[in-house]
Amino acid sequence: MILDRVPQVAGTHVNGTVRVAAAGLNELLRAGPAPLSGCDVAVAAGNRVVVRYGMLHATATIDGVATGPSPRLQVSLASFVVALAVRAALRQPFVQVRGRLVVVDLGAVPALRPYAALFPHVRRVDIETAPGELRVGVEILVSE
Repeated sequence: MILDRVPQVAGTHVNGTVRVAAAGLNELLRAGPAPLSGCDVAVAAGNRVVVRYGMLHATATIDGVATGPSPRLQVSLASFVVALAVRAALRQPFVQVRGRLVVVDLGAVPALRPYAALFPHVRRVDIETAPGELRVGVEILVSE
């Protein structure tokens, strides 16, 4: 696998877009040693997602992704009351809730760990949504 050989591909520059269906996001949530069973993500236009977890329905806007050795996804919840419920219900070590802001440490998500060697080389991540689909634009530059 190329991720095992990141140092051997120094100088590689990649730009691309990955399209992820809502079903793929839901599979990620259910993968790994701490799966989120009963959680469902619906993707809407305007960088919005709706997360259903039991009786909780939370609408959020994707703010962006901070790159680095452990990238962080930031979303803003539409409601502070929902944020309180999310904080109480969602007890995953890779999720932090501060006010209406939710930060997901992507480097700590079990399903994404196989890609950890690539994270320091990601220079840019752009996220756009369309109904049922998340479009993730990435720029990767392997400099070392």
